[in-house]
Amino acid sequence: MKKPLAILIFIACRFVSICQPNQSLDSLIDLSNEVSNEKKVHLYLRIAQLYSDSHSDSLSFEYLHKARLLGLDLGLTEEVCSTYYYLGSEWYRKTNYDTSLYYYDYAMEMAEEMKDDGMIALLQGSIGRCLLYQGKLKEAKFYFDAAMVYARSSGDSTQIMTILGYLGLYYGNKGEYEKCAEMTFEAIKIAEKRGMRRKQSILLTNLCVLHGRMKDYERALKYQRASLKIDQEINDKLGLAYGYNNMGNVYRRMGLADSAMYYYRLAMDYQMEMGNMADVAGLMSNIGSYYREANQLDEAHKCFAGALQIADSLSLFWDKALILTKIGNTYEDQGFLNKAERFYLQALKLSKDQSYSRHEWDIANHLATLNYKMGKYQEAYQYLEDFIALKDSMMNEKNQQSITELRTKYETEKIERENEILIQKAEIQTLELKHQHTRFWIFIGGICFILLLALLAFVLYRMRQRNIRTKLEKQSLENEQRMLRSQMNPHFIFNSMNSIQSYISGNDNKTAMSYLSKFARLMRGILEHSRQSMIPLGEEVETLNLYIELERLRFKNKFEYTQELDSQLDLEGLYVPPMLIQPFVENAIKHGLVNKGGDGFLKLSFKKEDKVIRCIVEDNGIGRDQAALLKTMQSKGHRSLGMQVTRERIEALNKEMNTHCDFTILDMKDDKGKACGTRVEILIPFEIE
Repeated sequence: MKKPLAILIFIACRFVSICQPNQSLDSLIDLSNEVSNEKKVHLYLRIAQLYSDSHSDSLSFEYLHKARLLGLDLGLTEEVCSTYYYLGSEWYRKTNYDTSLYYYDYAMEMAEEMKDDGMIALLQGSIGRCLLYQGKLKEAKFYFDAAMVYARSSGDSTQIMTILGYLGLYYGNKGEYEKCAEMTFEAIKIAEKRGMRRKQSILLTNLCVLHGRMKDYERALKYQRASLKIDQEINDKLGLAYGYNNMGNVYRRMGLADSAMYYYRLAMDYQMEMGNMADVAGLMSNIGSYYREANQLDEAHKCFAGALQIADSLSLFWDKALILTKIGNTYEDQGFLNKAERFYLQALKLSKDQSYSRHEWDIANHLATLNYKMGKYQEAYQYLEDFIALKDSMMNEKNQQSITELRTKYETEKIERENEILIQKAEIQTLELKHQHTRFWIFIGGICFILLLALLAFVLYRMRQRNIRTKLEKQSLENEQRMLRSQMNPHFIFNSMNSIQSYISGNDNKTAMSYLSKFARLMRGILEHSRQSMIPLGEEVETLNLYIELERLRFKNKFEYTQELDSQLDLEGLYVPPMLIQPFVENAIKHGLVNKGGDGFLKLSFKKEDKVIRCIVEDNGIGRDQAALLKTMQSKGHRSLGMQVTRERIEALNKEMNTHCDFTILDMKDDKGKACGTRVEILIPFEIE
């Protein structure tokens, strides 16, 4: 198929800048004075591209405008269209999106008049990119979809890769992480196949952002370091600036403040040098977060105010919503609750208008906490429900599992391609040897080479099969553990929320306030622990204490509670599976103590033994036999899954950690043989930090 002239000009300029790096700009300028006017337009575009590559922006703009004016005088429509495209791209690189869109629109009008499908697709993707960074997600998606139709119909793999990368960013901002990962990995495969290192770097940076949002910080740092390595090798200042900013974000979320500020300063130096004010706004916002976390709230306000002013002037809606939320956080920290609420509501309205789902659930969480502090308990409860619904829809197990599968598939295919390349290199070396040795040595060498290659292939095949099998078994166990934890969390949350509703409807404000405060802490703990396979023992004990306090409030202090902790236990250094003990505590309270009628007691003890922690849950309730009888009489249609799920979790843990953990239940009786309580001993596996 014949390529449009505009695209050929673009490729020619790039080809010259790569293949003739030593060609003097002065000689090109001198040459432009000797050639015909039509050739001058092409030379001006070439010179502008070379100045752009060397970050000489003013000279790049000068020659682009020379090419535009001369092209208009000569009636060179295709060349003028390309010039408008380059001008839009230069302004995009400077993060002036409004001016960039101005030139892209001019180029689009000319491309549509010429019916140049290739240029139309290129411009649609570029316009969508500007709209995306302005936070106009709906409009951006429209242009990306249109560009993809043109790109796929023409079979242009470079354009397909570019649009896939943009769609990955779009879905990431929407909070649809599975689609984000799918698009990004597909784009990376094309970039690697075509040897497009700059594109590889950008896409690796996108993966860093994705895993940072998922709180997978180690993998986020891995992808960003790979991106920075490429940027340093090709001396891409803009890529380095973005990469350092992302490194700062990840380290800040990990709580490593000094490392975060170090990378923020590196990024700011590059962005100020290039004059990219939109990126400067994002950096100021990040540095403001750093000051807020360091409790330097006045400095934080200064950074947020400057960032908000830039975001307003450049119509950066996404950044504006995020900055408004951060200002609300800071006012809440200072105790100015009414001001905090005003900024939260502005951010929430903007997020809803622009369909920023990921911002919405974050702001709903802040508003739930804020309304509780202000005594607006009904509003706090409503925002809490909104937060849970939004977060569950975005951070579900299926989403996480799909991303893991996509990542594994990409890495496996990458290894296969590398093996193919190694084999091809070995074959080339064999051909070269044929010209250097006698026929005899060629024959001997060929036999040896084939045998070695066969052995290497066999060893690699066996290693690969073993690694794949190990990964699949581990992934299966992890998925099973996640599934079981996800069954327990709704069961646990449901009981607590029923109690809150009963106090609110009964107008018992004092008890409702106490219950809601503890429930909020409990909810935060559950949401944090639900994404982790192991947590510190201290956090597990704290969660149990909160649960027991809530149950004592709910059942009007029908029982007393004591706790014994072995002095050898390191509460912060020992890690245990979350939510493993709670079902036994729940059974002791609901089936043993509540039906006793009074004078009940519950005792929890923890002791370290070799490779396990022995936990004992003891109560003086009515015993299992009588409890089973009452349960049969009171709830014929209900079937509890708590103990079944717990037993399945223990079986999965034994497989994963190669332990022999279990639990035993002892019915305690008095001297007359009458039931006087229940004692449960649980052997819990642990890991050392």
